[in-house]
Amino acid sequence: MVDQPPQTRYQHKPFYGSSHTWAIDILDPRPLGSESAILDIGTGAGYFGHYFEQRGVPLRVGVEIDEQARAHCAPCYSRMVASLDALLSEPEGSYDGVFDVVLLLDVLEHIANPFEFLTRVTPLLKPKGIVLISVPNIAHWSIRLSLLAGYFEYTERGILDRTHLHFFSRRHFRQLCNANPELRLLSSSASIVPLELLLPESLRHAAPFRWFAFIRKAAAVTLPNLFGYQHLAVLERKQPHASPDRTNAR
Repeated sequence: MVDQPPQTRYQHKPFYGSSHTWAIDILDPRPLGSESAILDIGTGAGYFGHYFEQRGVPLRVGVEIDEQARAHCAPCYSRMVASLDALLSEPEGSYDGVFDVVLLLDVLEHIANPFEFLTRVTPLLKPKGIVLISVPNIAHWSIRLSLLAGYFEYTERGILDRTHLHFFSRRHFRQLCNANPELRLLSSSASIVPLELLLPESLRHAAPFRWFAFIRKAAAVTLPNLFGYQHLAVLERKQPHASPDRTNAR
């Protein structure tokens, strides 16, 4: 049974090669500000709500199923809701075409039908708005070795987190990214295991460990299905095709 709330279990990972560092590298160059809106599904500890608040984004909507985590994250967001269904049914009005950025970081593996879930999220994006996705890689070398030894046990966090309902290989993840005709895949990558969460701070900053991280990241990008800890992707909502103007047609 899982005892820790999401804000404790899913920690911020400001480390080289992590999915959070990758997301910040994608977001930093984007022109976000007083006219922007973001949707963070699965807020965890609320790090990205705080990040977008610092960027001056006024509409920061967080979706978090856990009540305790919602209370913890509420100061970082302008609005918190318990589910995507709750957001879509709000009486304040439709959120269709509102968001510049939607975050689905470590979320879709917790959804029974991630393909359908992504389809429901897509209309919330502005044209040329982006969705950032990270999912664990079930084909990571550590899982392969465990299966070879006849071992498959769920854990409190990580690839075999006991709350995961869906598993992704790189091929399956690419199918997800290419399944929605309204979205185009802009880029993909892979993260590495956040060993920093297990090590004392003195070792995190040691030169040998930093070089080891560079090597692991290069391996993950080159062979993501074997060495990637998570699969990462940036998807963009396509511009709608303009209807032909027939007013002057004869």
